[in-house]
Amino acid sequence: MTRRSNVQIYFMVREEKIMKKTLLTKRTLGTVLTLGLTLGLTACGSSSSASVPAAKTETAAPSDDSTASDSTAVSDSTEASDDVRSIKIVGKSSEYPLEFIDDNGEWDGYEIEVLRLIDDALPQYEFEYVEGNDQTSNYTGVSTGKYQVVLSNAFYTDERAANYNLPANQSGASPLGLIQRTENADITSLEQAADAGQIFSPSLAGDGLTYQLEEYNRQNPDNPVQFEYSDPNSLWTDAIAFVAEGRYDTTIFPATYYEQLVTAEDGSYHQYADKLSFKATIPCPTYFVIAKDETELSDAISEQLGILRENGTLEEVATKWYGFNPFDLDAELEK
Repeated sequence: MTRRSNVQIYFMVREEKIMKKTLLTKRTLGTVLTLGLTLGLTACGSSSSASVPAAKTETAAPSDDSTASDSTAVSDSTEASDDVRSIKIVGKSSEYPLEFIDDNGEWDGYEIEVLRLIDDALPQYEFEYVEGNDQTSNYTGVSTGKYQVVLSNAFYTDERAANYNLPANQSGASPLGLIQRTENADITSLEQAADAGQIFSPSLAGDGLTYQLEEYNRQNPDNPVQFEYSDPNSLWTDAIAFVAEGRYDTTIFPATYYEQLVTAEDGSYHQYADKLSFKATIPCPTYFVIAKDETELSDAISEQLGILRENGTLEEVATKWYGFNPFDLDAELEK
């Protein structure tokens, strides 16, 4: 079976599940209206100030297409309303091409498009997108139950895996590469950097980029890359100037942010563009970060991500937004 036919099969299943979700919503709305009308008539016809007992369900009118008892009709409506649960997903509104709010005030981007496909396939959930603030407060919101999912193009770290639910299947692949001075442009992999004895710019402990260096060294103890830890959160952007000015040899960096900060004419570090070289060679797995107690939600999202990856849809959506397939780089490191 071809990849295209697999994609078509997925979307056929997706359409069927959309119809199921719509049916559940209509059933819930219809029953709520019926109950509201019944309770309203009961209240208006009563001469007593006592409220209508919530437990009395026998006054609810049956649906048009059902011969079941009144109590069964109410039971069905409760089940339907419980079946569709709202999931709040927090993101930043200007993280192109991952997630952003477009000129029409609508959420869009790679992660948003993937989540909409997943939402359509899961009739028990309804995803709601919320504009957040800085990454720290967004993560705190997930930890405290304000949100269920946070979008941050998140890389794997041991700390993140301990504090949150990371689906077993990745949500995407962030293209990473090495920032080099132009005279070292031929060094494009961690192995080559290690072979050349290059010194990396200092890294922040517990950071996703740092994890890539740590994992490479775990896998290559006889040929490790050289780096040290430091504290300032600005390290990852300061590294651009550190390499350009010759203080360090190289640093690992996301391709998307290199384009925004260095390549773009209005980038904060564009003054170094002529001195630096960059090539994306590492497809670093990224994850949706889900609240620790949301195991069922995490498993459901993970299952759909696996289907989307298997039938080629993730690669198609990623290519649309990145302009190339970040899953298909010549990887030097994968989790």
